[in-house]
Amino acid sequence: MISSTLYLPVIIAALGRTAYADLIEDQAKKLGISLDHHILEALINQSPILAGASGGKDSACMIILLAKFLNSINYTGEKLICHADLGQIEHIESIDEVKRLANFVGWKLKIVRREKGGLLERYTQRWRDNCRRWAKLECVNLISPWPQANAPFCRSETKVAPITQAGREIVSTSLYPECNRITSRRIC
Repeated sequence: MISSTLYLPVIIAALGRTAYADLIEDQAKKLGISLDHHILEALINQSPILAGASGGKDSACMIILLAKFLNSINYTGEKLICHADLGQIEHIESIDEVKRLANFVGWKLKIVRREKGGLLERYTQRWRDNCRRWAKLECVNLISPWPQANAPFCRSETKVAPITQAGREIVSTSLYPECNRITSRRIC
């Protein structure tokens, strides 16, 4: 296995690993960002960054702050914004907004979609599956096709799963073959 230190930028070599870690932690603190040791290690190693964006204000603010932070630590790894297109139910301006955001921060953009269709198609599929199970007496009650507070399947199936797959593709095609799994970590 190739050591990840081969991929460290010149600034890390000049500063030294510990000094660079201190710089990262100092800049994070200045911006009100909390880091765990996994994120710190990934940043030191210049691991690829994938940030999900909905096209709304919250994700735009998060990505702008993240871009400011990464610039402040001279991060040179791959940076990608990923938008999960929900299909017909997607707000008409969402894709244009994430394109503008990617252009603004200077990151690549990947738009992904659930393989079996958008959110409305998932609702329809879920209702048909429930009716089939009920007709075969496999369940007593019909389950609502709509997401509930305690069962928000729409996020996991139409957003998280396609974005996670995009992350796997980035890692498999990046300079980091030793990364054999994708984990989701929050830095804010």
